[in-house]
Amino acid sequence: MNLLVVTHSYYPAFSLGGPSKSIHYINKYLVRNGLNVRVVTTNAGIAESDKIELNNWIEIDGVQIKYFNTYGNKLYNVSPGMIQEIYKILDSTDLVHITPVWNFPCSAAGMICMIKKKKYIISPRGTLNRESFEIKNSLLKKLFYKVIAKRVMNGCEALHFTSNDEMN
Repeated sequence: MNLLVVTHSYYPAFSLGGPSKSIHYINKYLVRNGLNVRVVTTNAGIAESDKIELNNWIEIDGVQIKYFNTYGNKLYNVSPGMIQEIYKILDSTDLVHITPVWNFPCSAAGMICMIKKKKYIISPRGTLNRESFEIKNSLLKKLFYKVIAKRVMNGCEALHFTSNDEMN
C-alpha cells in the first residue's frame, strides 16, 4: 500500500510540539509493517542546524520525505511547491493522511484529493477543540472553517482522533 502523509511540519521540527515527532513514529511503524510511506511537508519549525535538504526525496528511518520551503509564519504557511508535488504524486497513492486542519497545505491537499477522487483521512490533532476556535484569530478561523475546512473534512473517508475529548 502506498500512503501519502501531508502535514505542515514534520520530524525534526521539534519546536512545533509533539505531532511532528509522533507522526514520524507512526510512519516508522507502518514502514516496518510493509507500507510504502511518503511524507510531503514544509521546513516549518526545523532548526537551521538540522540542515534539511529541500525539494528532494530523502529517507529517514525508512520513511520517504520531501521538504518544501514555506512562506508565512511557522504555523500558518503556504507552500506552492508542496501543493504541486501532491498533485503530481497523488495518482500513485492509495490513501492520503492529512494532519492537521488549520493550515493551507493540508486544506489544499484535501481539496486536491476531492478533485482527483482520492481517499483521504484527517487527523485534526486538537485543532477542532473549542479552545482552538477561541484563541488567535478566532474570526478568521471560523471563516476558514466555514468556507474551506468543513468542506474538506466532510469529504474525507475518516477522521482520526487522538483523544476522546477531541472526538466529542
